Amino acid sequence: SQVMKLRKLAQQVANCRQCLERSTVLINQAEHILKENDHARFLQTARNVAERVAMATASSQVLIPDINFNDAFENFALDFSREKKLLEGLDYLT
Repeated sequence: SQVMKLRKLAQQVANCRQCLERSTVLINQAEHILKENDHARFLQTARNVAERVAMATASSQVLIPDINFNDAFENFALDFSREKKLLEGLDYLT
């Protein structure tokens, strides 16, 4: 069961990495286009990149984890109750 969760998580990480790489390419192209001095070329190229950004946005997935992270990381929970009480006990001027 843990092996399956790790495989699912690894697949999601790979999918996120691919989405990030594609987005990075589009961002770099957009930055390059913004530096274009030739107005006609700028309009032609910007339209193409704008269409690609629109398609990428429309086809993008909401990345919702397939695993319950509360189960996976419950051993890593931190207890800040002592610190919270100390902070609440501070007397300061507001």
